Amino acid sequence: MKKVKIKKVKDHEMIQAENYLRLEKRVDVLEQKIDKLTEMMETHIDFIDKTYAYLKDPIKSVSRLFGGK
Repeated sequence: MKKVKIKKVKDHEMIQAENYLRLEKRVDVLEQKIDKLTEMMETHIDFIDKTYAYLKDPIKSVSRLFGGK
């Protein structure tokens, strides 16, 4: 961050407002990235759950394989 010589209270308020807006934009970007990563993780977890569902109850899976209920 640049060192700026502050002449007046208004200058200070403007600098603070600019810093606030800059930080707000960064937070927005981070929130978007978190949302995207969360969606990717949920999709991956759903895939794993579906792929390995038969391992949760192997006896039922084997009986279905041999025509049982």
